[in-house]
Amino acid sequence: KEHGLYEVLLAFHLEERSGREVSKESAVRKQRVREITLVRDYGKRLWMIKRRIKLIYEKSIAEYKGDEAAQAKLEQKIMALTEKLQRCVGEEEDLPVIRAYAIMNSTEDVRHLLFRYRLANFSCIRLCQKRTNRFQGGRLRVRAAPEPTDLIWENQDTGWKERAVRRTIVFLLWLVIVCISAALIILLRLHAHQSQSNVSNIKLGSGACDAGTHESSTPCNSMEMLSVSRDMAQNFTADALDCWC
Repeated sequence: KEHGLYEVLLAFHLEERSGREVSKESAVRKQRVREITLVRDYGKRLWMIKRRIKLIYEKSIAEYKGDEAAQAKLEQKIMALTEKLQRCVGEEEDLPVIRAYAIMNSTEDVRHLLFRYRLANFSCIRLCQKRTNRFQGGRLRVRAAPEPTDLIWENQDTGWKERAVRRTIVFLLWLVIVCISAALIILLRLHAHQSQSNVSNIKLGSGACDAGTHESSTPCNSMEMLSVSRDMAQNFTADALDCWC
């Protein structure tokens, strides 16, 4: 729709949602929105814009140093990148808006706005959003903004489909790692149980013991004999004594 007027229209919409009676005539006097930063759909070409800004910065340094050769070289790169951006992206004011960052004048207005849109973070409930809370017919989701240093601007114009694909890939990787970890734990437990069973099945009085034992008549479990104390051994009968090597 009117992408070029998004900043003004969105600011007035947030003014109305701030819980106060705001008219167009008194919007300036009762302004609650200090600043709005729009994020437009650059077709995943924000890196080109950042590259152009960096070239302009390097050109200003070359001008300060008086390096005319570097200035001419950087000017050609800037012009080529500008033409490519105009051809691929077009005018910035005509680009669709994906999201916006708003700075309010008080924390009270922030809390009230977050409370009004508290249910909009749930997709199913957002489908039933009131028309008064929508912006130009579109459903809004309002959340506390992250710190500016935490933003990765190259990801800001990523569409919801690609974000869904990224989340799916991350979830599948997490699921594979969990399954592999669970399988390793199960295999290690089975191996430990099997090793313990092999140890517990060792019978004293076998050929590994002294020749005086009776392996066939009085076999003895090694794990059971490990639990025998000195007082218990003193009460052993002849059959029990035959267990010992």
